[in-house]
Amino acid sequence: MSRIFDIADRYVDAFAALDPNAATAAGITGHEAEMTDYSPDSAAAIAALDRRTVAELAAAQAEGERDRIARDVMMERLGVRIDAFDAGEYLRALRTIASPMQSVRSGFDQMPRATQQDWQNIATRLRLVPGALDGVRATLLEGLSSGRPAAQRQARECATQAAIWSGQRGRPSFFSTLRDAFDATPALASDALRGDIDAGVSASEAAYAGMCTFLETEYLPRATERDAAGRERYQLMSRQFNGC
Repeated sequence: MSRIFDIADRYVDAFAALDPNAATAAGITGHEAEMTDYSPDSAAAIAALDRRTVAELAAAQAEGERDRIARDVMMERLGVRIDAFDAGEYLRALRTIASPMQSVRSGFDQMPRATQQDWQNIATRLRLVPGALDGVRATLLEGLSSGRPAAQRQARECATQAAIWSGQRGRPSFFSTLRDAFDATPALASDALRGDIDAGVSASEAAYAGMCTFLETEYLPRATERDAAGRERYQLMSRQFNGC
């Protein structure tokens, strides 16, 4: 293995450990019973990993075209992540699609459900939802304190999402559907495991109900009325989403 591919492999392992939800989404196994920490300290740890990796890549000699492409792609992707961190974008990451509040919930969508161990992983991760949302709140509050609010419309719609996912809008919560899926597989029946899942469902529902209250009562009044991003943020986000 070349030096550059070794750096890439080690980066994937280190990143998966820091962001277990992203690891699950990418099909990287071994972190299913973990939950991503969305606090400011965790964002700083990921940024530090990105910086170290960019420095290693810059010092590594390409051993051919595959190495050059791998290095250039990683340098570009990690570079824009570092720029976004330095701009404090993580402090106002509140959107109806693909922000931390959604990642906590969507982390369950791609988890295997075939064995009792798979369901034990789900039960364990469910119990970690409250702590993950505590981290989301801490980051958003730091964003408000530093003058980086998200838009009111995003806060309002995310509060609605949190209410729906927690079962407050006249329909079953998202988390109760996980319990239903377990119950629909008689071969996996286990009173102890069912109890773990039930406890996790209750904890997750309460956590998202609390997130709804936080967004409506604490965050929304301090969010900005403006939806527009402005030139500098638009340029940065264009790089992040499109690479241009």
